[in-house]
Amino acid sequence: MENRQSETALEQRWSRGRAGKVMVSIVALFLSTSVFAESMPIRSGHAGHWYAADRSGEGWVLELRDAGGAWLYWFTYDEQGRQRWLTAAGDIVADGDSGERIDFSQLVVTRGARFGPDFDPDDVVHEAVGSASFRFDGCDSGQFSYEAFGQSQTFDVQRLARVMGTRCETPHGVVGRETAEYAGVSGSWYDPSHNGEGFAMHWATPNQAIVTWYSYDDEGNQYWMLGVGSVDRQGNVVFPDMHSTRGGRFGANFDPDQVERFEWGRLSLDLSCEGGYAEYSSPLAGFGDGSFELSRLTRLRLLPCPYSWPAFTELYELHSFVELPIGDAEPFEPSIVVHAQHVANDGSVVASRRVGEDNVGWQKQIWKDGKWMVIPGLGAGSTHFSDAGDAIAVGRLTEEGEPWVFLWTWSEGWTPLSGLAYPEANVTASSRNLQYLGGSSMPSPSASRTVKWIWHAEEGVRVLPEPDDWGALPMLIRRDGRRVLGRGMRSQGSTARPVAVIWEGDDLPHEIKDASGVQLGFLGGCDELCEIVFGSDQTYIDAGHPKTRQAWYWRGAGDSGYLGRAPDDALIGQAPYTVNGVIADGTVAVGGYSRFVGNELTGAGFVWTQATGLVPLSEILASWQVELEWISMSVSDISANGEWMLLSGLVKFDNPLRYGYRAALLRIQPKSNEW
Repeated sequence: MENRQSETALEQRWSRGRAGKVMVSIVALFLSTSVFAESMPIRSGHAGHWYAADRSGEGWVLELRDAGGAWLYWFTYDEQGRQRWLTAAGDIVADGDSGERIDFSQLVVTRGARFGPDFDPDDVVHEAVGSASFRFDGCDSGQFSYEAFGQSQTFDVQRLARVMGTRCETPHGVVGRETAEYAGVSGSWYDPSHNGEGFAMHWATPNQAIVTWYSYDDEGNQYWMLGVGSVDRQGNVVFPDMHSTRGGRFGANFDPDQVERFEWGRLSLDLSCEGGYAEYSSPLAGFGDGSFELSRLTRLRLLPCPYSWPAFTELYELHSFVELPIGDAEPFEPSIVVHAQHVANDGSVVASRRVGEDNVGWQKQIWKDGKWMVIPGLGAGSTHFSDAGDAIAVGRLTEEGEPWVFLWTWSEGWTPLSGLAYPEANVTASSRNLQYLGGSSMPSPSASRTVKWIWHAEEGVRVLPEPDDWGALPMLIRRDGRRVLGRGMRSQGSTARPVAVIWEGDDLPHEIKDASGVQLGFLGGCDELCEIVFGSDQTYIDAGHPKTRQAWYWRGAGDSGYLGRAPDDALIGQAPYTVNGVIADGTVAVGGYSRFVGNELTGAGFVWTQATGLVPLSEILASWQVELEWISMSVSDISANGEWMLLSGLVKFDNPLRYGYRAALLRIQPKSNEW
């Protein structure tokens, strides 16, 4: 109750004296916005700094409050070029069939108080001057409309800075947007003895905070200062170059070229979850040096203080779980399905099955509509499954003279792919839509080295260039074929070590390295455009590296990170963590890791998101009361839409040397709670 009361009091502290409030019809105000793209639901990640591209020098700070609703700061100017700031409490309301907007029924402007020691809250005069509304057609774009001071306008706005720890695009966050433990101090702060002024301080990243100080000058006019800061060695948030502005005009007369920016001074904040301390210093007349105590005014949605990372089961709920029937309990019988490999957006699974005498042959099977279906012929070779579950590409060993690469569709059956000029094609890579395939071939019986290539039905075969001293095998292909990722090999003494590489255009492949320059090893998966790449381990094991043996993500030169460790892992063998699947937008990765159960080395599965970190599959299943008596398991794949996880594993029979394969489908869905 204390938190709710404090946020209700927020409106009173900033907006006292509403006798002269201006009532404007929000409905009428927003009839003009129908020409814009459909709005989306309001998310916690819509909080942050916003601006209009052609109005540099003014902007909006939006907070989505933990207690509900929103709070708005609009830092702008009056008609004479002096600074002006307005505040408003907002309500989230429906906007169209599935969207929402934030209505601010009362924009409030203040005047009268003096800066610093001469501040008297009784001098603050509040005046309601209009109304406004925010709507968003994306996570980084939207529209702001207002009616105030005799004017009404609608602006296209875009994001200037986000608030660390809030989420908009997905409930589980976006790769690379890390959240520090001090995220929860973001919000509004004030000195209770200075009721009528305050700070909006938000962490944008773990290394960058943005503060706007809404105050007055020594003549009782509104005044605001803005700065960018970071944490110093003492744990204070320091803003060394606070600046202020002048010269802009309100509304239709605003001209960004008239805005003059100038240095104001320095600000330092020492904040805990409930209170803090501020020190400032300015060389400008009327400001000087000073300090004061701070109390929290607002808490932001999804930002507990101290910050705690959400559990995966707080973000997702179990829709269904089913163990796939795989036949007899004894291993290596004809009815055993092994290597459940890929899962599509409709929950269909492609797998390989041992068949024939002595179980030496292979057959492709599809789990669809609650049953296994056998795809006749072409059982050997690697398998590539489209995200939609409507096609399978297989490269196989065949009799002399027959085609080597086939595509299966339900309407056409097996179709040999034309345009592959090389015999003995080994398919090792595909785009997620199967429009592009990649692999290696021997160009002739006498050739000493394989040729690496990618293929497209209309573009034909393109040979991938390779260095003279080492080769690389394509493994991942961007949806439009413009980027190919693969695995090269580097020697470490007598041992060959994998190194992740990338082809772009007609250039030679170059090695993928982490932000510190360390070569990265095994590839695991990527998003549709292969702009977010996941993999496992490093090329050369360095025991002194703080993230050695972990799985990783890479988003370009100098932009990478590691997925962390499970509490029960065993860092043994090459790639003790393996990434097996990535959803289409690249924000969820799944895989397996090695661990000991007693004295036996077994496998375990994991799920990783930016918001939750690496979560052992066992924890997720236990939370959903799913019991599996498997001795080893992994998450073999996740569908492109993130709805289905394919689990694979082993059970042990009475004979300790005999094992049986197992597979299961886990279907999940985001919880309907606000995020």
